Amino acid sequence: MSTQPALPGDETSSLRELLRLCLWDLYAGCQAVEQRLPAVARHAADASWRAEVQDLPAAARLRAQRMHAAAAGGCDDGPDNLWMDGIMDDAERDTRTIAAGPLLDIAMIGAVHKAIAAERASILTAKAISAQLGESAALQALTLNEGELRGQEVTLDQRLQALTSTI
Repeated sequence: MSTQPALPGDETSSLRELLRLCLWDLYAGCQAVEQRLPAVARHAADASWRAEVQDLPAAARLRAQRMHAAAAGGCDDGPDNLWMDGIMDDAERDTRTIAAGPLLDIAMIGAVHKAIAAERASILTAKAISAQLGESAALQALTLNEGELRGQEVTLDQRLQALTSTI
């Protein structure tokens, strides 16, 4: 049985391969946020919302670096994160189909909520697999991410709810 991660088109046949795919998926999701959110955020009308969203790509970059390190060793590339790409596709579409101003800002806030939920679900899955396999390096990277993301999620959720009410 191969310990190499499955790549797109390959069949995943072991828990270890599935973990590697989960880590690459998280890495790709963080990269999507880092690379695509700034272009979406430029459309924000509300100054407070623009300030909130400016820090998110940098945080995603740090998480991506940890996921890349945890997933390294076996392949140089992995599949795209289709879930996060879909969230970013929707947010980009919103910038073209919703008039700039309060409605677009609220739609973008929703996209950030979706991205955080998607990443959290992926982290919990990868963390459970890591624990089962006794993969301490991956578990440590995922635990750091989960704690960081949970703290960010709670704080950001509170601020975004307040913003949504005032926009």
